[in-house]
Amino acid sequence: MKDGPGQPPHSPQDQQAPQDNKTRIQGRAVDARTRVQAPAKATPAAAQAEIQLTRIRQAIREQNSSQGFLRAKQIADRALAANKIILNNRFVLEATLGAGGMGTVYKAKDLRKVEASDPNPYVAVKVLNDDFKNHPNAFITLQREASRSHILSHPNIVTVHDFDRDGDVIYMTMELLQGIGLEPLIRQHKGKGLEKAKALRIVREIGIALAHAHQKHIIHSDLKPGNIFVCADGAKVLDFGIARLTSQTAASDFDAGSLGALTPAYASLEMFNGEDPHPADDVYALAIIAYELLAGEHPYQRKPAGIALKEKLRPAPIKSLTKQQWKTLERGLKLRRAERIQDITQFYKGLTQRRRSIKGLLAATVLISALGGTITYRYLVGDELDSRIAETYSRGQSCLTNGDFTCALDSAKAVLQLDASHQAARALQSAAEDQLQAQQQNELIGQFESCIHSADESCAKDALRRLKEVGMTARAAELEYRLIQFQSQQAQEQIMTQARECASQRDWVCIIQLSERAPELGNPEFLELVTQAQQARAQEQQALAERRREFQSLVNRAEACLAAKDYSCAARYAQNALSLGVDRIAAQSLVQRIDFAKEEYQRNLQRAENVLAKGQACFAKKNYSCAIASSESALEFVPDYAPALELRRASQKAVEELKSQIVIE
Repeated sequence: MKDGPGQPPHSPQDQQAPQDNKTRIQGRAVDARTRVQAPAKATPAAAQAEIQLTRIRQAIREQNSSQGFLRAKQIADRALAANKIILNNRFVLEATLGAGGMGTVYKAKDLRKVEASDPNPYVAVKVLNDDFKNHPNAFITLQREASRSHILSHPNIVTVHDFDRDGDVIYMTMELLQGIGLEPLIRQHKGKGLEKAKALRIVREIGIALAHAHQKHIIHSDLKPGNIFVCADGAKVLDFGIARLTSQTAASDFDAGSLGALTPAYASLEMFNGEDPHPADDVYALAIIAYELLAGEHPYQRKPAGIALKEKLRPAPIKSLTKQQWKTLERGLKLRRAERIQDITQFYKGLTQRRRSIKGLLAATVLISALGGTITYRYLVGDELDSRIAETYSRGQSCLTNGDFTCALDSAKAVLQLDASHQAARALQSAAEDQLQAQQQNELIGQFESCIHSADESCAKDALRRLKEVGMTARAAELEYRLIQFQSQQAQEQIMTQARECASQRDWVCIIQLSERAPELGNPEFLELVTQAQQARAQEQQALAERRREFQSLVNRAEACLAAKDYSCAARYAQNALSLGVDRIAAQSLVQRIDFAKEEYQRNLQRAENVLAKGQACFAKKNYSCAIASSESALEFVPDYAPALELRRASQKAVEELKSQIVIE
């Protein structure tokens, strides 16, 4: 599944949804079926998230005006409007991808990548759920998963970027995978299993990843389909959250297995019994997964190992496997560790490596014997050699009749090594090669059909490439046209799915952007949604313009009241402007200025009253100069302060009366 703006990803998180489809993050309800939802009414956590987004938007405005910052600002604005969760002012949680034992995984947009104009700004964010988060060692567990994932850097193990916390939210970021989870893939083939070659390829890739971890003395301890993701470049193992260390490592290392997070249908008997971790635990889980891939069902009816042992359950043989392959798988499924294959490499190689048939080995024996020199050997053994040639040729014909074309080809080649002039063997070789080529072509065509049915584009492209390699260019061209049609149909279906989701959320901008991406899409439903979105968007723009006019009017009135020192009037208009939500930063700044001016006025008024009290005392003592000076000082703090004006007038009048009583002779 291709991921990017407007396209829903398949990710490591296409796992089983949580039972109640809800997870709480900082007091917000998160719906696993759609995206991060806002609560019906605001909570302190919701207000905090809104403040965080406001700060991001303000910082972007102040710091830079480049395209990257402008794009990040737009994303922050939309996130603010939709009340989406944002972690550490960086990761905007856009959709819930799945859940596991430790927590919930989200598709998130990394605003730092947006600022850097990264073409793929998406990551996966795993957030610990409340039950796991409240464990005293939860933060240690997530840190260990991140650090071990760096240690376990491997093409078949998911890449973990970092871990962090935002308040009481503990989370980890990792690569956002493209493909399909193994769990839904197994469900698609329930009761019948995958095509054998594809199933064994997946088992081999998982086995290689586990072998790499075991070399580092790390046991996964929670291997299950929900922790495996199938990408175009191979299967990837994820969630080493409760990975445990073998006894070869330091005993003081924290054991995340003590948290009790295991999956009963895939956990070994020894894990239930609390025994030390062992590679054979992962062998058991991989054997269960291999059986599900090949047979389409759980070998023990999804019952825990202890119950399966008590009920004496035995897995039914898988007919598509050779005797050696079934023997390997059966040993991997043993409920008791002592009877089970101990080494993961031995298990996956025994199940996936091709072994030559007994008939082919016999033909090879004849060939090896002939390499010493055909003429000398014929001279020494005479009729015995002719008998061996006849026997080998007869075996080859029998193999051809029975459809074992590899055996027939090996036999023909062995005969020709002994007798290069054997025309019948040459004809047998040609017939076997033709049949093998036809068989391979049919298998590739069948693989292509299966890939299309499973919506696996990478698999289908691989089948087309191999068809061209074997010379079926015309047939490959026909199938390639089908693939193009399929891709077009898939793209249209994805766009329609996104458009419906955007419409359900009344995200009209999203629908308009989709119409710009796919202007040729003539689906009537899509065209109707686009028309609806354009009309709604126009109405929203008109309403926004009206709110902006009203906002500016309220701001102007508040400023006028502030200039007149009518702080109650100013505060009333400023709060009304803030409630419109047009420019919250400007409105909040105005409210703060009003509050500051009011507080400053109150402080100056108190100072004026204190000075005036001294002046009134001077007036009572007929110290009019002191009274006038005090009233002047009070007026410095509060101009037009009536009591100060009155004291100054009275003092000046008293001075004038005294002057009039003085007679100069």
